[in-house]
Amino acid sequence: MIILRQKKSPQHNNRNYTHPQEPRYADLHLAKVSPHPGNTLKVVSYNIEYSKKISQAVKLLQTHEDLKNADVICLQEMTLEAVRTIGEALKYNYVYYPALLHPVLAKDFGNAILSKWPIVHDQKILLPHSNPKSSQRVAVISTIYFQNKPVVITCVHLKVLIKPSFRKEQITKLLKNLPLEELPIIIAGDFNTFTKANNQAISDPLIKADFIPATDGLGWSHKHWTLLNKKSQLDHIFIKGLEIVKTGKVINRKSSDHIPIWAELAFSSDS
Repeated sequence: MIILRQKKSPQHNNRNYTHPQEPRYADLHLAKVSPHPGNTLKVVSYNIEYSKKISQAVKLLQTHEDLKNADVICLQEMTLEAVRTIGEALKYNYVYYPALLHPVLAKDFGNAILSKWPIVHDQKILLPHSNPKSSQRVAVISTIYFQNKPVVITCVHLKVLIKPSFRKEQITKLLKNLPLEELPIIIAGDFNTFTKANNQAISDPLIKADFIPATDGLGWSHKHWTLLNKKSQLDHIFIKGLEIVKTGKVINRKSSDHIPIWAELAFSSDS
C-alpha cells in the first residue's frame, strides 16, 4: 500500500519544499518480516549519485555479501521513482521526503529510509541556513520496530558549501528533534565533510550528546573526477544506545561517486 501525503500545491520557497510535513511518500507494506537469524541490526548508508544508475545499485544491494539483507538502508540523492524501484525490487518498506524539486533533474530529490522491519513513525526536519536560491537540505527520521524493540533511524544529507558554524547548527537542530534519553538512535548519511573543520562541526555536538562515530576511521567513501579523484570520507554512521559489532564499506563505484558504508550493531545492555 502506497501512502501519499501531498497537497496539490505544497508550500515551497522557490524550488524548495518548506512545508514541515509534505510532500511525503511511503509504502509500509512491502517487507515480509521473517525470523531474524540473530540479534544484530545492520544499517547501510548510500548516496546514489542523482539516482542515475539505480539498476546497478539494486544489483549491488541485492547481491553483495556485506549489503544484502541489511535491516535498514539510508539513501540520499533519491528521486521518487528510484525509491520505489529499490523498495519494490528488494522488498523494503520505505518512507521518502524530498527536500526540493531538483532544478536540473526536474524531479523530487531527497532522502529515504528503507526498512525490512515495521516503520511506525516518521517525520522530516528542515535544516537551518537554507538559501531560497539553492538546494535545501533535510533530515528524515523514522522509528522502526526491530525484534519488537523501537529504534530511531535518521537519514541526513548535508550541503557541501556551508560554514562549519552553520553545519554545527544544523546538527544541533537535528539533535533537538531526537529522543536522546529514550531510544537507541542511528544517524547515517552523507555529511559532506570534505575538511577537518567540517568534520569537527558535525562530530563535536554528536559526541557531546553521547553518540559514537561507528564508522570513524573507515576511510574514504567518495571519489569524483571533477575533484581529481580526491578521496574523502563524506559518509558516516553515528549511534547511541547501541554497540558496534563490525563496520565496513563496499568499494564499488559502478552506481555512484559514493560507495556504500555499513555497520552491524547490537543493543546495549541498558537499552
